[in-house]
Amino acid sequence: MIQNVPSWAQGHVQSFRDSQTLPGGQRVDIPAGQAREVDGKISSQIEDGIRLDESEMDLAPGIGVIRADIFGTKTEVYYNGNSTQGEFVQTVADDMAAYGKFSPQGVDVVVAQKDGENIQGQAFHIDRQAPEKSFAVIQGGGFNLL
Repeated sequence: MIQNVPSWAQGHVQSFRDSQTLPGGQRVDIPAGQAREVDGKISSQIEDGIRLDESEMDLAPGIGVIRADIFGTKTEVYYNGNSTQGEFVQTVADDMAAYGKFSPQGVDVVVAQKDGENIQGQAFHIDRQAPEKSFAVIQGGGFNLL
């Protein structure tokens, strides 16, 4: 699945997958209640997205790939599985990419966004077994996943 992450964002995704950090990022603990809320929101968004596959909005044939033009913005999603056990990659236009991995143990999501020549990233780990161990890593300013 990671092969579908744009080359400019792969360093951020690999960094979080390997070491749960982002270059120059700051780790912030997520309270258990907020972690459950974030898990519910991202899981719901993924399931809603999966329902678009093979719908009239989907411009890509076949299960596991969704291409859409949403308000003039090209969006592409690759996925396998679901929000309980699976992975996804989403790109929006040519300047935002997200990677997520779901398992019964936890959720990891990395979002990278181009800011001119710079790439800013944010990521979070939601521990589904021990939500109090959840955290985010924030690099730079701009957007906020939480």
